[in-house]
Amino acid sequence: METETAHKRGSSTRRVLVLADDTKGMVARTQALAAGLTNREFDELVKRGQLRHFLPGIFSVAGAPLTVRQKLLGTCLWALGHASHRSAAHLLELPGGSSELIEVSTSRPVTHPGILVHRRSPLPQCDLTEVDGVPVTAPHRTLLDLGAVSSEATVETAVDEARRRGLITFAQLRWHLAAAGKRGVRGTAKLRGRLFRNSPLPMPVLQLPVFRAREFLGRCDFAYPDLKISIEVLGWKWHYGKRQWELDLRRRTHLVAEGWIVLEFTWDDVVKRPQYVIETIRDAIKQRSFLLQPPSGGIEEKRTG
Repeated sequence: METETAHKRGSSTRRVLVLADDTKGMVARTQALAAGLTNREFDELVKRGQLRHFLPGIFSVAGAPLTVRQKLLGTCLWALGHASHRSAAHLLELPGGSSELIEVSTSRPVTHPGILVHRRSPLPQCDLTEVDGVPVTAPHRTLLDLGAVSSEATVETAVDEARRRGLITFAQLRWHLAAAGKRGVRGTAKLRGRLFRNSPLPMPVLQLPVFRAREFLGRCDFAYPDLKISIEVLGWKWHYGKRQWELDLRRRTHLVAEGWIVLEFTWDDVVKRPQYVIETIRDAIKQRSFLLQPPSGGIEEKRTG
């Protein structure tokens, strides 16, 4: 009987260790039960000190040092969420990340001392990824989230680093920024500030769709619709090839025919010659604002007098 009990104990331990190996040393009670352990067997492992309590329903294997990744994974298992904001930046090795904070996002109403929980609706799959087994927000989403909790200078540095490493392109960031901005997502203002930093210009509309009657002409990277000014940053486009070039040319022709001023800049213009970009846009705004001004009262009086 004693041999049989020891065999069962050893079998239970092995199953938990195999499960923990797949989850970086962290085990949820529900996972262990789903793997075939009974509540009694699981409680025995905890009682004998082979499993240590980490969070409600979450345990770590005894003897294994708790790393930041393990803590984040255990927290994600507990919250049924994903590492986000500064924790996500840490996992993605981006500026603004913190190994001291445990920061997760979830749709569940959970709280726990020492854990910063962001409640929000479930994110689309394109906003999520995985780093070393830990569910985490994708780079573009992490940058948006950083904008809500970090300084503009930190976000700016993180954007540059993510772009340098090929984690994002400005076209992708621009698209996600435009989509998130429409939903009122916190953090988008600082990213817009990154794209138009040190500029006295009014904030333009991002990714403005333009129509002629019911015909869709295309989208402007940035636009002042009231003034019919379109601003295109060529280095941010992610489409190439003859077909796309023809579509871009046609869109530009239609915009000009509809009375739009189309200003085109390269990424080098934005980075290396920002004053030139600012002055060109400012001149276009002045030109359009002057043309759209109603006649002054003095001219009207002279005409009627």
